[in-house]
Amino acid sequence: MNEHKYLKELDSVCNSQKEMKHALEVLYKTIVLDGDIVVLSFNQLSDSNLMVSFVKNDAMRKVLLNLFYNRRIKVSKFGSYKS
Repeated sequence: MNEHKYLKELDSVCNSQKEMKHALEVLYKTIVLDGDIVVLSFNQLSDSNLMVSFVKNDAMRKVLLNLFYNRRIKVSKFGSYKS
């Protein structure tokens, strides 16, 4: 609980609908069920199809901002978080 986790499922190479669905499931499990903190690289934040889809949808954008606000998702500062 409250461990910092890097999720390879959020990488930009995961771009099929099946991979994005799996990434969303892993993100949910990590944050909600396990109570851990997801650490995104800058590349994941800007290029991940899942993150980009969150920003494009008003409801999901609010969810994403809420996760950042409550520190359930953080952005890595070049290796400052270890998983």
